[in-house]
Amino acid sequence: MGLIAFAACLPQDFVDQSSTYLQGPRCQVVYRTYRYVLFWWTGIWTTLLILLFRYQMTPLYLWVVPASFLYFLVLWQTWPYCLDGWPVCFPHGGPCIFWAALGTTLLWTGFFILRYGCFLFPCVCAPEVPGWLFFPPNEPPDSPVQGDVDSKAFLVLLHHLRQGLPVPEDCVWEPPGWTPITGARLPPEGSKG
Repeated sequence: MGLIAFAACLPQDFVDQSSTYLQGPRCQVVYRTYRYVLFWWTGIWTTLLILLFRYQMTPLYLWVVPASFLYFLVLWQTWPYCLDGWPVCFPHGGPCIFWAALGTTLLWTGFFILRYGCFLFPCVCAPEVPGWLFFPPNEPPDSPVQGDVDSKAFLVLLHHLRQGLPVPEDCVWEPPGWTPITGARLPPEGSKG
């Protein structure tokens, strides 16, 4: 607030009046509920992603972002009803707030899916983004996705949507020249591992 007050040359008494708020008895319940749900969502996803990344790396973990958008949309809209009942949502503004929240969430979710669509949906951007990146084999080769596809995935996705989705044969599920490893995976001879 200090930066805004400085940039707008606001007098100190106006800053004091505009930044003072009263906290009613229900505010602590709402505040604790927001912290609780945000903490558990963040904690659960962070722990889950750490464990999953130890198991396997895949771009499909990007689905956490749209799932979070929708999760918080539902919670932000239902908390007032659950905590304080129907009368807390005023009839002349409640629907407007709901539709604004829904529209904003769907808009940002749509932007995210368009921006990272090549990495959310396997084989939509084949052959530029091969299918084996999503479910990598054991000891995969270096990723072929570099340079243009990394920075222009949105354009690649639009091109494929305009030209038609690739045929299943374009989606390469195994790297070229890759031989599956069977049996025990032992360290090389002479290594200390």
